[in-house]
Amino acid sequence: MFLGKFSVQQYFDNAPVFGPLLFATYMIFITMIMINLFVGVICGGFVEMHKPEEKEPANVLDFISTRVKSIASGSEVVHNPIYLEWADDWDNLISGFSELCDNCIYMMRNIENENLRHIKFFESADKKKKNLLKTVLSSDLLIYENDLCDGITMLERKLKEISTDGAHLSISETQF
Repeated sequence: MFLGKFSVQQYFDNAPVFGPLLFATYMIFITMIMINLFVGVICGGFVEMHKPEEKEPANVLDFISTRVKSIASGSEVVHNPIYLEWADDWDNLISGFSELCDNCIYMMRNIENENLRHIKFFESADKKKKNLLKTVLSSDLLIYENDLCDGITMLERKLKEISTDGAHLSISETQF
């Protein structure tokens, strides 16, 4: 054992109580469990290998024949998969959560883009834009900040149409 580098007598002399006990458990473990485990795996492999093969239907040939027939007739035949896995409650919950997260991310991006557009509109140093904003803010038509922010597209369109002096017109004279 161990290619001659192991003396059982020295092992028994150094540990008279535990020596034989440990040696016996080691030998039982190696011979009975490990070797039998490997032999069992090898025998199981041979048994599986020598089982008679089950004949499967030729699904590929059926697919090819129906495909050729559909091409020849000019119609497209859609093949359903053989197995469709039913979605359980957990899968439905995950797919719903994924869709909800996508919608939430879409809304957050839109909010951020809208905020950036508002910041860019209000921080401009254009004299025409300043005059138009003074006119809009001095009118009594806008009560809330959201009303002004919702009308930014109309204000931008109006800025393209009017001149610098025309930006002082009253809101009642212009139509938004």
